[in-house]
Amino acid sequence: MSRRQALRPVVALDIDGVLNAAEGGVEHTITIPAEDLPNSPFLRGHGSEVLTLTLHLDPALGPWISALREIADVVWATTWEDAANVYLAPLLGIDPIPVAVSVAADLQPYWSVADVVTWKADALNRAYAGRVLVWLDDLAAVYRPRAGDITRVGRTWWDWRTDRLGDRSHAAVPTLVIAPDPTVGLTAEHRAVVDRFLTDPWGLQHPTSAEGRRDE
Repeated sequence: MSRRQALRPVVALDIDGVLNAAEGGVEHTITIPAEDLPNSPFLRGHGSEVLTLTLHLDPALGPWISALREIADVVWATTWEDAANVYLAPLLGIDPIPVAVSVAADLQPYWSVADVVTWKADALNRAYAGRVLVWLDDLAAVYRPRAGDITRVGRTWWDWRTDRLGDRSHAAVPTLVIAPDPTVGLTAEHRAVVDRFLTDPWGLQHPTSAEGRRDE
């Protein structure tokens, strides 16, 4: 077995607009004390205020995430950070999962511009370089490179990880990015695409635009 086959794929989960849709699902109201939130530019109140949230969760998501953990390393890529395990995981019926992005470890230069998409993308690139990766985030389709990034304007983060724009110093790695409609969240069709991708990510190098990523 090659090294690339031995490393388990990674599935990075956002919450709002993905697991928590604006409409539909089972409604839950939760209150998160300020002390349980990160001091983050990406949260309302920057983590210094109590947050009361109404969530809409599809009951099928919890069992699906638990099944994914049998074949992949499932991680949080959300502004909720550790609060996701305390307040959301029990509602989904899942065990805690690792937090992949944190303002404590990966903050600058994103604080001043509150560029949450680039913050997540850069943190995921560093943490999982060379790993097959699925990124589920309603904002992923609007990722744009920072000045000095090797990615040219008009190329997406998905393109950058899968072909590295011909940069031979970095190996291409299969990457699936799904950016759901935040009013609907992650659908059964999206989950089916993820499942198919994970069965043979090296054989499915380029999922179609309709199934794998949402172009602007």
